[in-house]
Amino acid sequence: MIYHDNKDKELHTILYSYIESGISVIVGIENKSGTFRHAIVCIGHHINDQKSNFKEDGSQFFDVSNWDRKFTIMDDNQPPYNFMSAHDPGSNYKAKHKEPFNLRYILVPLHKNKYLEYRLANKLAKAYLFQNLRLFQDKEIIVFRLFLISSRSFKQSFFTRKLPQEVQKLITRNSFPRFVWICEFGRNDGFLNEKISGFLIIDATGNESFDSVLFFIFDSIVKWKHSVYSVNFYFSCK
Repeated sequence: MIYHDNKDKELHTILYSYIESGISVIVGIENKSGTFRHAIVCIGHHINDQKSNFKEDGSQFFDVSNWDRKFTIMDDNQPPYNFMSAHDPGSNYKAKHKEPFNLRYILVPLHKNKYLEYRLANKLAKAYLFQNLRLFQDKEIIVFRLFLISSRSFKQSFFTRKLPQEVQKLITRNSFPRFVWICEFGRNDGFLNEKISGFLIIDATGNESFDSVLFFIFDSIVKWKHSVYSVNFYFSCK
């Protein structure tokens, strides 16, 4: 999958989501004058500041990809495991090229059965949350992160999460597609403390309709393949 866009902010979001999914990607950078272009392999990230980029811009949603962070890279012009700023991708080349750099493309190696790519999954997750999160206050920002994972790995992660036993059984004892998108969401103060209020499971082999949403949990409501359950607990996990 190749993403090419002049909107750097969107490319940063896409880059974070796939790196958070454990997928190494190729990133293309270019200086402002177009005289220098280079490809870099991005393999990880770390957060500099979880609060600096939290701004209320009128949107109901805030993606944690907008937190100030650096990406771990492998660049054949630099020592291994160097870092690249998300908002200044050419910082390692400013000594020679004294001008701003931009992201120009991202190349992501995906399995042939992953039909629902990031942009479609992001649009679907936001639409579903907007329709179902009526318990949030009208002006309250919904913070979320979206990542891709195999259903087997996701089930294994449940053994280390603090989840109600009913939810663990429902997830681990039922079948899922080979790949799923996970959208974790919550309030800003919760995310800053590594806690969420709920999550979505989206079929990554499906389409962009609500039929691809397999599981939804928030507060005392659980939706499993369009069936609704009421459970007596408040969901929060690390």
